[in-house]
Amino acid sequence: MITKTPIQWFEEANDNFLQGAYKKAVLHYDYSITVGWKENGCVWFNHGNALLALGKLDDALESYNAALLYLPEDSDILNNKGSLLSQKGDYKSANDCFQEAIKNNKMYIPAYINVANNYYMMKEFALAEKYYRMAAEREPTEINAYLGLAKVFIVEGSYKDALKELENALQINPKNHVALRTKGTALLYLEGQFDEAITSIDQSLEIEPEDLDSLLWKSQALYLKGKQKEAKRIYKTCQEKNTEKTKSWAKENTAPRSIILFTKNGKKPPSYY
Repeated sequence: MITKTPIQWFEEANDNFLQGAYKKAVLHYDYSITVGWKENGCVWFNHGNALLALGKLDDALESYNAALLYLPEDSDILNNKGSLLSQKGDYKSANDCFQEAIKNNKMYIPAYINVANNYYMMKEFALAEKYYRMAAEREPTEINAYLGLAKVFIVEGSYKDALKELENALQINPKNHVALRTKGTALLYLEGQFDEAITSIDQSLEIEPEDLDSLLWKSQALYLKGKQKEAKRIYKTCQEKNTEKTKSWAKENTAPRSIILFTKNGKKPPSYY
């Protein structure tokens, strides 16, 4: 190991991280810790981020815990630890971290969004809506708050409310492909506005041509409009791109909401789903 000071190893590790050389970053953060910065929370935090980038969740968690020993009220560390726990499916423990981050900084918007996302995953939609609202109230330009609210309203069948939130999102960023795709989804369910839905989804695909979710929703809209051949072609393309995600999407989005939609519009669910 070349002799360098802790800060020199730390700065070199930071450069490695920014370049995407995460293994080197971990090694050089280790050197920084070894030669004198064992009790530096910032080094442990960045060490955890590099491990997380490598997919080493358990090791990253250990580093975040070490960082919190020295910086127990740091909202960034608490938020990243919470995000890691969310990846592991431990939503309750993750939300404890996010709530602690909010307690330490009432304006820490990422934690509000992450708490809301977890409540959405836990199907606690009222709480998800509450925290998305809190994020929007504190930072009116936080687009993820409006996207989250729209997602909740679509699940609850409040499609007009979803469209209002999506318009808020598109005022912030007219080219946000997720907002455009979700708008298409809401229009699809709102009295089967197929042409409007396809237009919005196509606008999303102009921005992100390879977005699998947009392609899948377009296939559904085309099928409902009666263009089964084109719908099947797009769906087959999606299967070739990602078979498992396509199957998962089809299972989720053909029942129960889609079954209701198909029935209302006098059409049968796509047999190829």
